[in-house]
Amino acid sequence: MELTIPTPHGHVIVEGKPTEADGLVIHPVLLSNDTTDLDWRTVTHAPSGMRFPVNFPNDQCAADFAKSIAHLANWRQAKPDIPKAEVWEIAMQNGGISDTTYYDAYQPERTTAVEVRKAGE
Repeated sequence: MELTIPTPHGHVIVEGKPTEADGLVIHPVLLSNDTTDLDWRTVTHAPSGMRFPVNFPNDQCAADFAKSIAHLANWRQAKPDIPKAEVWEIAMQNGGISDTTYYDAYQPERTTAVEVRKAGE
């Protein structure tokens, strides 16, 4: 399913995979408006296009996270009441890392890989 995600530089359309939690979608982490990290996943609230600020090492961890938080809110609503502390704890229990950790630890390596791939195009 196509999903529109707001970014600081405008909206980006990504291909998302629905989860067992209706309203939550998995997709690759965005590195820029036209590049994704195909090795890492994130979960986005489809009705609003807003993603959780956490990244997962694979589809299964992201799917397990979405399934684990399904009961916490009505994710079909445009603006669900989200228990942030509980969602964050569940994300960490399912192998998630924060955006800060991801970008600090992995971004230089990912950016170099992206630049190499683009140079080969």
